Amino acid sequence: MATLLSDQLTARSMISEVRTALLGAGLDCECEKKAKQTLDRLSTLGADADAGKRLEKSRQQREAIRRLLPFLSELDGLTPQEPDLSAFEEAAVLFDEVAAAAHGGAAALRDARELLQTARHEMGL
Repeated sequence: MATLLSDQLTARSMISEVRTALLGAGLDCECEKKAKQTLDRLSTLGADADAGKRLEKSRQQREAIRRLLPFLSELDGLTPQEPDLSAFEEAAVLFDEVAAAAHGGAAALRDARELLQTARHEMGL
């Protein structure tokens, strides 16, 4: 995933550098307009693809949480008289796993929002 993130940052950086070079090169109005439209389209496509991957990750995290929920229903059977106290730790670990999946899903959604926000800002939207 780190390589993928690095590649995405490199691609966005390259698009930004090309944008700066082309739009500062003194092109005639029509060429500059076409160059800007093309670069905007590239930025949007890249941001949409990256955001889509993050949305998929958040859906996978939601699915992980859904699979854990039935095991948490076993809490209903726990009482202070539980002879096997390891059941408390097992339930606590389940909550930790739900929290980790929720945190991962939230982070993925925030990353998607940031990618889309940045792309829209670069396009002047």
